[in-house]
Amino acid sequence: MQKIEIQIKKFLSYLKTEKNLSPHTITSYKNDLTDLYNFLQDKRKNNQIYVSRIKRNDLRDFLVHLKQKGLDNRSISRKASAIRSFFKFLLRQGKIKSDPSSYVLTPKLRKTLPEILTEDEMKALFDYPEPKGIKFTEKNRIWFVRDLAILEVFYSTGMRLDELTQLDISSFDFNGETVRVLGKGKKERVIPVGRKALKALGIYLDERKRLSFLENEAVFINKSKKRLSSRGISRI
Repeated sequence: MQKIEIQIKKFLSYLKTEKNLSPHTITSYKNDLTDLYNFLQDKRKNNQIYVSRIKRNDLRDFLVHLKQKGLDNRSISRKASAIRSFFKFLLRQGKIKSDPSSYVLTPKLRKTLPEILTEDEMKALFDYPEPKGIKFTEKNRIWFVRDLAILEVFYSTGMRLDELTQLDISSFDFNGETVRVLGKGKKERVIPVGRKALKALGIYLDERKRLSFLENEAVFINKSKKRLSSRGISRI
């Protein structure tokens, strides 16, 4: 019989090596399945959990438990989706004979239209990297021009956050006004880049060169001179 913790590790490895999912996505799967594992341990009084002994009622009880904890429907649906992917993997691998996640109902999500920024809000966003009342210094100027370059490249290309973090200096063709992007499944594509974005990027790279920060091939770096992570850009 197969212990659930062992199969979770194999599933996460499969997502990384076979599905080429981003580290952020894999971490989300890991957290969701760890929550299930901890719930089942509490339910079974810390006895060993075998995947072949997990029943449909166990999964339903888990979703009810999440609701009682106050999780919103979107978070519960995401965890349910992770669980279904996990058990489909186990079924394909022959570790279980039937899928207990089949027909487990999840909360319906209320469809909402995406919010869009007004013209004034968009202007305020692009004005942010040079806020009034803050004096540029030799040390802090680079971070203001970096943030503006991030916004301009994001806005000009429409690329995903993970794609933005993986950009290298060599990814850009300033003459051809394009950038090479490595997307999902490690598929490369070439995207046009607007001149305003390239100008902002050039100012930032010139500032990096002036401060001798160009030894790192990553385009967007943090104050430790390392590649900015998705979480780092989200905080910005």
